[in-house]
Amino acid sequence: MTISVVAGIIPIFMIMRLINLLSNKEVTMDTIITFGVMIGLCQIVKAVFYAFSMWKAHDFAYTSLAQIRLNMIKHLKKTIFKVFSKKKDR
Repeated sequence: MTISVVAGIIPIFMIMRLINLLSNKEVTMDTIITFGVMIGLCQIVKAVFYAFSMWKAHDFAYTSLAQIRLNMIKHLKKTIFKVFSKKKDR
């Protein structure tokens, strides 16, 4: 997730640098293309790592909830048998 955040912040600084170069009239077409490609790559990296982190988070949550459900079922099975055995004893 940290990589996703950093990849989202880097383009902001690159745009600020590009604006600075434009205001000083030190920019060329190659510079604009280079910055554009780098910003695009950062956005792709950001999207990939964001999707990966969301997938892992949801996978962990699903696994945890499934384990909780299985534990509840196991506990309820024990409890139900105790209740029925007490009713037979009466």
